[in-house]
Amino acid sequence: MDPASLRTADLDHLLSTWPASRNTRDGLVLSMLALMTLTEMVKGKTVRFKFYKDGDLWYETEDGFEFPVPIHDTGTGIFRAEDKAVGYMRWIRKHLAERAQWEKERLAHARNVPGHSK
Repeated sequence: MDPASLRTADLDHLLSTWPASRNTRDGLVLSMLALMTLTEMVKGKTVRFKFYKDGDLWYETEDGFEFPVPIHDTGTGIFRAEDKAVGYMRWIRKHLAERAQWEKERLAHARNVPGHSK
């Protein structure tokens, strides 16, 4: 499944499987992203630099989605504190795909846990 093409049916599934112990903000961000395409996340919007950690520049979209930009992948580029989101699509797309894979693995693991109802 392409994470950028998630729609309402996918949102219903994600919300029904979302653990109550997760951070509410993260759940809300995931819910919002499930209704948006990648283009909707970046078109006419900006990203803001949040922090640097372990070789990654972390940015946040206007919609609250945080994603890393690996330093080794920056070349001679200029990375501003605030910039047009469209220029960061490749890293946003990559992180959306990673998060979708993590969720798929989490659900697969949850099915293998004794006593788990899903």
